[in-house]
Amino acid sequence: MPANKHRYSLTETSFVLVLLLVALTPVAGLSVAALTLAFLQYFALAGLYLLMRQAADRLHLLVGHALFGLTTLVLIGEITVETLTGLHLNRFVLSLLAQPEAMTQIGLSRTGFTVGLIVAACIPSLVLTRFRRYVLGLHARLPIILTVGALLLTQFVYALFYFYGSTAAVEARREMPFFAVLPPYYSQKVLSAVLGPRGRNPFALAHVDSPIADAPTAPVSLPPHGKNVLIVVADSLRAEDIRQTPALAPNLMRWATRGWLSLDHYSTSNCTHFSFFSMLTGKLPTGFARARAGHPVLTLPALLAQNGYRLSSAESQSLDWYDTAAILLDGAKRDIATGDSLEARDEAVTDLTLARLKTKSTLPFFHLAYYTGTHYPYNGPVKDSDYARYKAAISAFDREFGRLMDGLQAEGALKNTLVIVTADHGEEFLKNGEIGHASQLDAAQTVVPFLVIGAKKAPVLSHTDLMPYVVESLRNAPPALAAHTPVILANCDYAYPNGFAVLWHDGTRADFDYEDGSLTPVHGPDGRLAKKAARYRAATLLLDALSGK
Repeated sequence: MPANKHRYSLTETSFVLVLLLVALTPVAGLSVAALTLAFLQYFALAGLYLLMRQAADRLHLLVGHALFGLTTLVLIGEITVETLTGLHLNRFVLSLLAQPEAMTQIGLSRTGFTVGLIVAACIPSLVLTRFRRYVLGLHARLPIILTVGALLLTQFVYALFYFYGSTAAVEARREMPFFAVLPPYYSQKVLSAVLGPRGRNPFALAHVDSPIADAPTAPVSLPPHGKNVLIVVADSLRAEDIRQTPALAPNLMRWATRGWLSLDHYSTSNCTHFSFFSMLTGKLPTGFARARAGHPVLTLPALLAQNGYRLSSAESQSLDWYDTAAILLDGAKRDIATGDSLEARDEAVTDLTLARLKTKSTLPFFHLAYYTGTHYPYNGPVKDSDYARYKAAISAFDREFGRLMDGLQAEGALKNTLVIVTADHGEEFLKNGEIGHASQLDAAQTVVPFLVIGAKKAPVLSHTDLMPYVVESLRNAPPALAAHTPVILANCDYAYPNGFAVLWHDGTRADFDYEDGSLTPVHGPDGRLAKKAARYRAATLLLDALSGK
């Protein structure tokens, strides 16, 4: 073979190229723009792999084999995660694994996961060893030309599509794995200087310089010796199943006769840390990153503490997840449940709550009871399907809720207590082959139960309404919530939402991708793109919200 050519195992290279092709297949049915970007992305990733393999082989043959194993592991992981959840292996997904007890929620043990990684990395190399005599010879400079050329073309083509308002290009970026582009705000400035300003898609050029969380307002005075506040949250409990089969939650339905129940309530976001932020601040989760970085934000527990409330929580899973407790439960006495199963932990939450709230005190209490049996892998018989276990988990949570309420009633602790029962988000079940949450803002992931006992009925539409509703109820004032206000949903990400949806009560909906301060209209979960007038109206509302107005 000529000296200016580099030798690659034909079978190993073909294996990687096929996996890359499979990883990019979700883009196939979108549009010509999406296919163009997928084509360029394919060659950029293929060239990058060849370039890395060339460098690894020069270090040592074993390093090259290890790189092949790692590459196949990453690609298989990406394909699996995207197929099951609609998410990609990115910063957000990897950050989930670093959170407290992440493996428990995923349904894996750390030992089993580590062994699985090693096996998955080694098997392809071992299996394909016998075929390494089949060699592919490529010019040594070809990977460099392929990688650099494809990357530059990808950046240019995406920026051009984005400049001309291609919704399909933005949706392709969201669907493609390992896809990174320059911040569109800056690339659009360059193209505007060359091609002139354009007005067909004003949202693509709408930039928010510094989206911020609203500064804390002045303390709110509450009546002395006011009502207690008990908030019960079930992780991943969607409203759909209870609406279809009320018998799954007989205690919830029983207590609803003493209050009011909505099965059309929105959780604001489709993941825990964003949803809790909205529940306990009354704000969109656009302020979560700043609050996590130490910027002050007024929370419901902090406001109640200012008015003499004692704060506590009982958590089936620690809310140290993404520092949620540090932001929202500062100063609270926290009880973290222990147990060998989700069922045991949820039972412990009930016991811990009863023990905490039976404590005699002249001070009113704020207590959060957080149950996680309805979160994957679900509190149900192992032999059943995921969905059967999930429905069993709903009934198991309902039993704990009934036991909690009956216990508090027997102690007289409910006489002067405002009780709110809800979920942090919903759950996807095999729609489009996906399971879980944090992937899209559809009804399965965002519509949750909302039960209130001990306060007047009001148009509480989403979790951003919860804090003002509680405050107004404690002040015995008519809830100042507007039934006509549109609901804003925020799609989950590491620290800042990567997309939004605006929903009006007449059924109108507008969805947006959000990147680097730029809003771009995209198709909603139903595959529809909002009409132009609705997009303008929604974008104006969102830009005001994102800029802290």
